[in-house]
Amino acid sequence: MVDLIRMGYPDLGREEAKAVYDQIISGWISQGRKTIQFEEDIASYTDSEFSVAMANGTVTLHAMLRSIGIEKGDLVLVPSLTYISSVNVIYLCNAIPLYCDVDPETLLLDISKLEKSILKYKPKAVMSVDLKGMPCDYDSINTICEESGVVHIADSAESLGATYKNKKVGSQALMHSFSLFANKTITTGEGGLVTTNSHFHEQNLRLLRNQAQGTKRYEHIEMGYNYRFTDIKAALGVSQVRRLESILELKGNIVSKLKSGLENKLRFQQIPSYVTRHSYYNLTCIFDNKVQRNRVQKGLNEANIETRISFPPCHLQPHHKNLQYLSLDELPSTVNAYSTMLDIPCHQNLSDDDVERITKSILDNL
Repeated sequence: MVDLIRMGYPDLGREEAKAVYDQIISGWISQGRKTIQFEEDIASYTDSEFSVAMANGTVTLHAMLRSIGIEKGDLVLVPSLTYISSVNVIYLCNAIPLYCDVDPETLLLDISKLEKSILKYKPKAVMSVDLKGMPCDYDSINTICEESGVVHIADSAESLGATYKNKKVGSQALMHSFSLFANKTITTGEGGLVTTNSHFHEQNLRLLRNQAQGTKRYEHIEMGYNYRFTDIKAALGVSQVRRLESILELKGNIVSKLKSGLENKLRFQQIPSYVTRHSYYNLTCIFDNKVQRNRVQKGLNEANIETRISFPPCHLQPHHKNLQYLSLDELPSTVNAYSTMLDIPCHQNLSDDDVERITKSILDNL
């Protein structure tokens, strides 16, 4: 059997191994100076004033919602076409998701429906999602939110290194959450980051991260959490940031080869002009119908090539069907996207032969 082509592959080497080893023998493995260095590196990289590292990407989302005061009964507008954590954290705040449909070509929030939803339901916040690593139309969302007095935060879990109008994602919304899970562009195994230009929210996030302990040790001034990072993970992260640009360049070249081989045969997630770099968490193909998509996926699986159909719309998840939510319509573009899209590998370790195998398998099964 031919070798498995995996969906993702972390780019880890001797530098990361040495950094983790050095941190371990230093005697400091919990959150400390190395975490501060990692946060400073990320803030500098994203052109943000502040960066706060936390245990994972889900808790960063929860902390952002807490920081802006989301509480019981509040509405938070969010796409249903996202990973489950975007919505779980809304329910954790005892708030209510207001689902907004996506644009059928970009798979990102439909701006016209977002505006209509805000006017009709008046949510307290909008959580945009950079699906597949592609930035949302931040300027349009910010304008609508500012005119309506709505707070805009961003689930940018997959878009570290992507650029919006030639500026790295990380300071367009009030706060951005990034994931450092093993399948992301850079990884610390598990981990999350929040970037922001707001000193108030930076301080609030740090407070929430450490059980809301104030200036006095063991004195806790509100409900807080153990969302702390570790210096072991930070040592890994500092090394990974140094690789980030080279990884993005490699992925971009591989995507160009895949698209060239499949040109005029199928559609991909459409990239608007405001996106000056897509981080390509995955490369998303869009097929004419579910039957064609499933046939191609079956062919890829038989060729020992991993694929993903991600993510099931949150409002269709078994658990969430029994929970309260609102939406302007039945989210037709969201449901259709889930029926016709397929993620294929585009990670930085793919060889030319791998690209050829992927391309050939898709073309043979269209």
